[in-house]
Amino acid sequence: MKIIKKFLLGTVIGVSMLFIAPNVILAANPAVSTFSPVDGGDGFGTNANLVITFDQSVTATTTGKYITIKNSSDDSTFEAMDVASSTISGSGSAIITINPTSDLSHSISYYVQIDANAFYNSGNEYFAGINDTTTWNFTTSSGGSRNKRLETPPSPTLNIVLGGNTATTYVTYSGNDVMTDKVGFTYENDGDKEDVSFGNAPSNFRYLVRNLSCGADYTFVAYAKNSVDTSYSDEIEVSTEACPESADESTDEASAEEETDSTEKTSNEQQIADLLAQVQILQNQLSQLSGPTSSCTFTGDMTIGSTGTEVTCLQKYLQGMGYFTFANGATGYFGLVTQQAVAKWQTASDVNPASGYFGPISQAKYVELVSSN
Repeated sequence: MKIIKKFLLGTVIGVSMLFIAPNVILAANPAVSTFSPVDGGDGFGTNANLVITFDQSVTATTTGKYITIKNSSDDSTFEAMDVASSTISGSGSAIITINPTSDLSHSISYYVQIDANAFYNSGNEYFAGINDTTTWNFTTSSGGSRNKRLETPPSPTLNIVLGGNTATTYVTYSGNDVMTDKVGFTYENDGDKEDVSFGNAPSNFRYLVRNLSCGADYTFVAYAKNSVDTSYSDEIEVSTEACPESADESTDEASAEEETDSTEKTSNEQQIADLLAQVQILQNQLSQLSGPTSSCTFTGDMTIGSTGTEVTCLQKYLQGMGYFTFANGATGYFGLVTQQAVAKWQTASDVNPASGYFGPISQAKYVELVSSN
């Protein structure tokens, strides 16, 4: 503080006299005594308050003056707080406390700036403020009690069960703060990559990838993301079964071709085959009048490449309804001829689209038709 003594010279009854006035104190502008965290400090807790200690009591300006925390790496603003807001406390004392509305991030360097005239003392002298990047800067710790969970990236695991042309994926993930709309898996074949993601997935899920190409190699990888990073599981490579020989399907197609050219063949063997075919057609027509003799239970969709007892049952049903004829009986392999037969049945049964794909709509129609017979 500056102390100025004022000397007054006066004259009383012709005698010169010197008067000394009382001390007059002129208050200095407020100055910072200490910062917390200290300038250049390291390891500051991400959820701790920032504190400024002045050399005298100060009062916050009513409004329009700000304390701003900025990121040192790119000068972006983390938060700007009006000194008159609830985030700033201690007005009227020498200690001003800053409590940001959000926790700081880990292992980040920050600096603090304060608008000029944001605080003043009892003599209406104002704090000059901080407008540079070096007067008060610090680095946060690599861990904190409230944000330590963000340090653990997710750890997805993946298992694959392959059956025919269907891969059943089992995915689980651990770790903290996982974003459930950022989890899923990818599968890739010969540069063709597909991504299966979820809008809100639980910590574990099961998903079926159907209709994979036969005789192909696929690579599956699961992933999960949190605020720290995206993590990936180990790669799992699977190979689908080799494409089945087309002997059965060729037999079906040959039978269809034989029906087309039967009128051009005159040998006794062909005539016998024609008679047998006519008998079969008559049997199919009789079956169509009475409906199928048994019903099927379907647990999955069927299309070209599907195999198994469900395909066999479907073929027998379609044959019984007269939509096609297998010369050697039902083959259990869903090929082109079976697809065409399904399409004919879909058209006749008002199933749209009549594409030959035997999915949920077709299965529901099948149950309806069988139940009504």
